Amino acid sequence: MIPRYRVWIKEEKCFADCIETIRYYAKEIVLSRGGICEIDCFDFEDVIFTQSTGLKDKNGKEIFEGDILKFNDEWAEYCYEGYVDGSVEGINYVEVVRSEACFEFGKTKFPDSSLFILMEDERLNFKDLIKSEDFGFEILGNIYENPELLEVENETKTN
Repeated sequence: MIPRYRVWIKEEKCFADCIETIRYYAKEIVLSRGGICEIDCFDFEDVIFTQSTGLKDKNGKEIFEGDILKFNDEWAEYCYEGYVDGSVEGINYVEVVRSEACFEFGKTKFPDSSLFILMEDERLNFKDLIKSEDFGFEILGNIYENPELLEVENETKTN
């Protein structure tokens, strides 16, 4: 697999359409934006590189590091009724992160997820789970544009 990347421009809070050139010697990247051949150059510290996992969600959309995936977190054999506090019908959200060797699941909206128990018990990896149709992984956003998707709602409200 040839690694693919997308680039988050920190100051402008958006992704670039296309990477034209990466100049490692100068620590800068040339990006094409806006679909009208607008070319801009950025220092590495002004952008965040996110790598493709090489996998696609249930709709055929390419999954990148930093994406937030919605998934079916209801497994009778790994959960009990009401196990995910605040979850609607077993729906949960998880961030895709890069580790030393590969990609994995990071922060979840509802931490008591059966996903992690299933991974450990069945010795399944990230790729196996994404490819499984049972979970129905779907990209809803990413940590840069939609961080609220992973926020745990406070159950106790004070007046």
